[in-house]
Amino acid sequence: MAYPYNLEMPALFKIVKKEFLQDLVQGKLFMNNLQFFVDLEKKTGKQGVGDIREGSLLKISKHKLFIQYDGGERKEVEIGPPPGIIYDETALEHPVFCMVGKIFIQEKVGDGEYACTISLDRDLLNDFTEGNDKDYSVVLIFNVIDFLDRLEKAIKKAGLSGKSGFINYRNLSLPKIVDGKWILDDTFTKDNRFKKQSEYRIELFKQSKEPFVLEIGDISDIAVVLEVEQIEKGLSIIQRINE
Repeated sequence: MAYPYNLEMPALFKIVKKEFLQDLVQGKLFMNNLQFFVDLEKKTGKQGVGDIREGSLLKISKHKLFIQYDGGERKEVEIGPPPGIIYDETALEHPVFCMVGKIFIQEKVGDGEYACTISLDRDLLNDFTEGNDKDYSVVLIFNVIDFLDRLEKAIKKAGLSGKSGFINYRNLSLPKIVDGKWILDDTFTKDNRFKKQSEYRIELFKQSKEPFVLEIGDISDIAVVLEVEQIEKGLSIIQRINE
């Protein structure tokens, strides 16, 4: 079979502290719940890993009604519910595993060979390393289909259920209205300020106040470990297909 067109190559990246690297390569997915990421931004004020809007359904802004009679003084009256973030309290205790997900275009470079260059931007990397590159490694999962298959089997073996997929990004300061109805956000929706992270998320539908580890088995055959500098500079990937 001939492939006259370019090919898409999905890839997943996990930027991980080196002290936890071996556990990840052995297939131990360390998962914090969504409340952890809410509290992280509240405590540190840092946006990147922390996100105060995780697990939120909507944000209520402060509204005022101005009343003025002819020739009278204008009065301000606050209306609506108190301003603030409304959370999905159940989802806040769901464990999640977050990665960077990218789809690269492989161009044909020879008979049955397709190539692309894989890299991550410095701004994205800084969200996780904060400039301390030497303390981190990047695990590149190049066989995403196998990874997701092992993930699904591990979730079922643990007697759990869950969901995985790319995050949707939008301006969360504005309500989401479809066909005149106010639509609530979900755990796979984040604000545009995080869009550069291109997150691929795994969420387990279980309540867990403490960190949870999902074991999917050794992934060294479908992943490669890189230094942060290597993935910033980029590396070439060549795929050979029998045509």
